[in-house]
Amino acid sequence: GVERDVGKRRYATFAELELYCWRVASAVGLASIEVFGYRNPATRDYAVDVGLALQITNILRDISEDGERDRIYLPAEDLDAFGVPPEDLLRGVYNKRFCALMEFESERARGYYRSAAAKLPREDAASLRPAEAMRQTYEAVLDRIVAERYFVFGRRLELSRRRKVALAASMWVGSLLP
Repeated sequence: GVERDVGKRRYATFAELELYCWRVASAVGLASIEVFGYRNPATRDYAVDVGLALQITNILRDISEDGERDRIYLPAEDLDAFGVPPEDLLRGVYNKRFCALMEFESERARGYYRSAAAKLPREDAASLRPAEAMRQTYEAVLDRIVAERYFVFGRRLELSRRRKVALAASMWVGSLLP
């Protein structure tokens, strides 16, 4: 997947992008659960969906940075469907069409977050706290992108130190509960 970053600058379809996301993020999730440990084979499906959700969130957050490198990860079929010319994305044109596209892509990421949360087997929840911390942190990044009305140009939307500490504390308190 990372090898594709060297030469590939555009993706035609979501199926093509999904394969890339699987290779760069879901594969890491699958390797990570081997380290964290798990008992239920369904945990593999959880890891795949977490990886897809995180990578799509990264793509949405980094549209501006990627554009500076002449990269567009959002599928051309989606740009076409929402009437967003690739040149507008590269130039940082912010308008209703762009916002509609971003809303669509954000909902796609949310679908993977919801799916992952639903697939986390109860018996593996304790060993997968680090993965859950990542899932919740990146989902909060997606929340921030939405709250900023998808204005991702010229800046990188991240969580404040205070928000990161609050999420970590929440995860720690949650780990103490049965």
